Amino acid sequence: MSGFCESAPAPTSQPRVYLEPLYLPQTGASVNSPSEQLPPAMDAFGNHLFDDNHNKVFRAHDSSLVSNGYAGLISILPGRPLYAYPGSGKVHSYWYGINIW
Repeated sequence: MSGFCESAPAPTSQPRVYLEPLYLPQTGASVNSPSEQLPPAMDAFGNHLFDDNHNKVFRAHDSSLVSNGYAGLISILPGRPLYAYPGSGKVHSYWYGINIW
């Protein structure tokens, strides 16, 4: 028994469709890599800041501080401790809203 496909002529060319990914303007920080969109927060000496869980701290678009935790970007509340580790090995401690803004 002959099937339909056997008697149909083979197509000579296939149309090619190229799809571009949908462009969405970046409106906020990416949860996966905030360092690409947000600048790191630094102390007065240019050392990068970390929170008490050793997460990097970034300066948000509204000048507030956020840390990059397991759940994504987390706002740092006033009174939270922050730390900087200069190359000397000494740890600098700060308090957000008191001596780091």
